[in-house]
Amino acid sequence: MPSFYSLCRCGCKVHHRDRLSAGGNDGRVGPGRRQLRVASATQPDAEDPGAANALLVRQIGLSLSRNRMRDMISESEKNLTTLPHNPLRRMSELPFVGKRRGVDRSNLDEITATSRDWGRLGVDHEETEMNSQFRRWVLVLVSLVLVASACSDGVSPEEAVAKKATEKIIDTEVMKIDKVFKSMEGPISNIRYRLSEPKEDPELHWITGFKTHVLDEAAERPMSWDFNCHANFDIKDLRRHIGKFRKNTSVSQIRLCVISEGQTEVQFPAGFGIPVDSKTELRMSNMALNLDPSVKDADIMFRNSIQHVRDKDIEGEMTPLYPINGVVMVSLTGAEACFNVKEMTPEQLEVACLPGRPAVVDLVEADRAGATQRQFTDTHGQEFTGHWLVPPGREVRRTLITTQMNLQYDTTVHYIIAHMHPYAVSLTLRDVTDDKVLFVCEFKTAKERGNLLGCNEYSSVEGMPIYQDHQYELTSVYNNTADEDQTAMAIMYIYGVDKRFKKPETL
Repeated sequence: MPSFYSLCRCGCKVHHRDRLSAGGNDGRVGPGRRQLRVASATQPDAEDPGAANALLVRQIGLSLSRNRMRDMISESEKNLTTLPHNPLRRMSELPFVGKRRGVDRSNLDEITATSRDWGRLGVDHEETEMNSQFRRWVLVLVSLVLVASACSDGVSPEEAVAKKATEKIIDTEVMKIDKVFKSMEGPISNIRYRLSEPKEDPELHWITGFKTHVLDEAAERPMSWDFNCHANFDIKDLRRHIGKFRKNTSVSQIRLCVISEGQTEVQFPAGFGIPVDSKTELRMSNMALNLDPSVKDADIMFRNSIQHVRDKDIEGEMTPLYPINGVVMVSLTGAEACFNVKEMTPEQLEVACLPGRPAVVDLVEADRAGATQRQFTDTHGQEFTGHWLVPPGREVRRTLITTQMNLQYDTTVHYIIAHMHPYAVSLTLRDVTDDKVLFVCEFKTAKERGNLLGCNEYSSVEGMPIYQDHQYELTSVYNNTADEDQTAMAIMYIYGVDKRFKKPETL
């Protein structure tokens, strides 16, 4: 899925994903096509070395004088000879190195040793001395950056995670798609697992990301993402998780992450992760979806993966995250209501849950679909649901989620993603106290059947603050262009820094 970046309303970088489609607008991925995460960037023209040089100068912001540059070159060439690894070897990835007039990309040692004799490397002598010296300056300056990086003390969490992270792969059994399955109605798979092997001792692991792919029955060919209703990554044994960390954790719910229609992965910012005991029992729950009546004989399976890294393999410190989820709810009392609020203030009345109809009435069917927690009774006996029906047309619902978030302290949010159903338009998180929109998750939908094609996400190393004494609300927007009712959910998965977490000495 191609990706791009933009700025959210709080000024932080937001990572967007759209679906990679090989067969038109139906979202199907053809055989052999890979889902790629790429960031849009301006690449220098390999045939125009002057453009490449100019681009590099703009990026580095060089403003050094020629005399100063000569001094740096002389000093750096002396230092390079003492290094155990020649940093210029790593420059083979630069777009302009080794592509000028037959220069061998693998011959970077020769570039280092004979930087003053460009003729030996096949460079045309008619080039000006200025261009020749400029290339030398660029090479040495980049090498100095690499030297400083190689000689720095310690290894950053990002580097350690990239080198040591592994994937726990969980494949479901084959599911038969032989009719239309709306949201929360399709075949389901529940698999229990642990991050470590049975004979391994328990240890601290950091979950850094989640992925889900839809494959054919042989697990060889990608299938349409339209078959994914949701993939739930849960803590099955929450009591053990809390106990193992001696209650030094803010995790209080089983749901770690959801990847739903129009999404394929969740990747936390570098240096962030969810700490778990490797022996804690986890659960993988996949449900299929099919809104296309022409599909009557398809066999699919789900391949899920959890990216994780052992704490002992990390040099440096990871930042612990925990999920702070909010759910848009519908009042089943026949009147407006706020969850866990008996008498509403005028401000609370503004963001109260509007009355509506539940999507699932049969509790046996709800339990099979894993939706029992989508219908709740609060401490005052008021009934709500987070799984409702949207009539044809546009619908806007607001829910005060302060009590759901249950913040125990001020913290910062570093990742947000949302879960909604077909015909979704957006889900907005707002700080009611400051009257400030924090993040808007916008969905792209197919014109036919309202399938979700993708949505943006919030991802930031710097993060944005949220406060214990503030009020927060979610606003969901659906636009049902069909001629019948559609099921709906609106959940925002918010990942904040767990200030209560303390790394255990033993597990």
